[in-house]
Amino acid sequence: SKTKLQEFGVDKNKIDIIHPGINFSRFSQDIEDGKKIFSDGKFSLLTVARIDDRKGHSLVIEAIKNLEDIEYVIAGSGPYEDEIRKKVEELGVADKVKMLGRVPDRELVNLYSNCDCFIMPSEVRRDKIECFGIVYLEANAAGKPVIGSDTGGVSSAIKDGETGLLAKPESLDVKNKIQEVRENLGKFKKEARDWAKSHDWEKQIHEIDCFLGEKN
Repeated sequence: SKTKLQEFGVDKNKIDIIHPGINFSRFSQDIEDGKKIFSDGKFSLLTVARIDDRKGHSLVIEAIKNLEDIEYVIAGSGPYEDEIRKKVEELGVADKVKMLGRVPDRELVNLYSNCDCFIMPSEVRRDKIECFGIVYLEANAAGKPVIGSDTGGVSSAIKDGETGLLAKPESLDVKNKIQEVRENLGKFKKEARDWAKSHDWEKQIHEIDCFLGEKN
């Protein structure tokens, strides 16, 4: 991140940041007739990520324990999968959590399009942090609000209060942010799409070309 580079002694005037891009037209599709995954009448949370101990799956599971009419869909696999399944059983939330395993890339549009909110409250583990977070923008392209933790580069991917919310990497604050999004679901849609569109690859490539042109 820019802050880290400055900590290493790099002059801030010599740092230019160009964020990664997304295929906006692909993820902005509205798909209503896809494979049925989410339950009717429930507020649906979605995480698309490798299952390891820093992506925040545990925090979400703890957060939804005492929330009603809610479900949490996890797309992905990884080394922490067995621990997550144990957590689900220990907290008695098996009726609220669906673990899909590894999902083909072609099915991601359907997932984003049909969830209510994307959530990935990443934690810092062994000096490993979440960088930018393309998944937040993919969900935004579908008009969905996102919840992430205020760690690493996540705050560069989420406009707090506009495209989603930033939470402390603690289950109580994650719970509070889930409730806040749930109560204000409609307010995020337009800003989320506009933010995602501003990161379309065509625009990002243009910025890179302009940057390289200035340096030559």
